[in-house]
Amino acid sequence: MDVPASQPFPSLPSLPHPFPPFLPTDHSMVFRILNMSAIPLIVFLVLICACITRIFRIGYNDHETAADAPDTDHYRDLLFQLRSHHSERLRELMQGIKELVMEASDGFVYDQTKGIKGCESGEKSSSINTGCVICLEDFKDGDVCRALPECHHVFHKECVVSWLMQSNSCPICRAFTAVFVRRLPV
Repeated sequence: MDVPASQPFPSLPSLPHPFPPFLPTDHSMVFRILNMSAIPLIVFLVLICACITRIFRIGYNDHETAADAPDTDHYRDLLFQLRSHHSERLRELMQGIKELVMEASDGFVYDQTKGIKGCESGEKSSSINTGCVICLEDFKDGDVCRALPECHHVFHKECVVSWLMQSNSCPICRAFTAVFVRRLPV
């Protein structure tokens, strides 16, 4: 084996390649690969564009609505204030009417010898109570008392007036006690 002096090692003989180099010569294969990767890419880009368009549209509509529409919170607050004011005024008016009616209603002066007779209904009370169940004090001679018209239970006038300001029922039997107001001539 003669080796030229310029080459330090002998060259190996070239071997045949077991696999041919990957250079597709068939153009249909290239298009098939591009189509398979392009379809998901196109779908992805369309979804991105739709999301961006929606974000801009929502932002524009919110801006437009805020600029053009009246301030609904302000109107809601005004409506709440009006309702509160009118309901409070109505409550005060009804309370005043109730107080006037109860104060104007006749009471009677308790006399221990007569018992509870002589109340405004003219009948003896249905319950024989010797004291006011609201303040838990016994009736004394000279106390101004009042009997409820529906059940004829008797109480101190001041006690029953303050009770009926809070509740429309008898403190003993819970019977409904309506306060009737006559219409005043105009």
